[in-house]
Amino acid sequence: MAINPLVCRISQKTGNIITPRIRMVYPALFKPWAPRGSDQEPKFQLTILVPKAADIALLKKGAQDAAFAEFGKDAKGVKTPFIKTEEQERFADYADEYPTMIRARSNERPGVADREGKDVFEDRADEVYGGRWAFVSLRPYAWKHPTGGKGVSFGLQNVQLLEDDEPIGGGRVAASSEFEPVEGIGGDDSEDAASLFV
Repeated sequence: MAINPLVCRISQKTGNIITPRIRMVYPALFKPWAPRGSDQEPKFQLTILVPKAADIALLKKGAQDAAFAEFGKDAKGVKTPFIKTEEQERFADYADEYPTMIRARSNERPGVADREGKDVFEDRADEVYGGRWAFVSLRPYAWKHPTGGKGVSFGLQNVQLLEDDEPIGGGRVAASSEFEPVEGIGGDDSEDAASLFV
């Protein structure tokens, strides 16, 4: 069956919502992560940059259905899982191409597959980086915070890695893109060499 990479689809096996082709940012898929110095519980997580041309109507409907199921038809004041990229300082430069961001988390480690559908394990963790394209399966759920507030979020289920691209969000740049070809440079062992700290 042909897959339209611009449109969400429902997994026939799990009922999860699979995103269109998106770009990953800050993927923590093999080890849980929490901000340094915070009291948050470490979680497996991923931030998703949604291309402008992508159709995420199924994700929006899934989030709305979860809100209605938990809070009723009058679900006012519910925090949305859809974030405007232009309002995120680190990613504002990407807002024209990727106007929407989604953060997804899980207490359980998500499955990761390559383009052929074969499992990717931690020994291939270097293949998972911010900027790479992927399909991501998500499950919407509603929540209430003990101190107030309510919302809908997406639980991170599985990830299928697609093509490589330039790193985004602190990913390591390839050495070949950072250095220029070098010829005829040797060491400088002369006594006139500048001090290391000058």
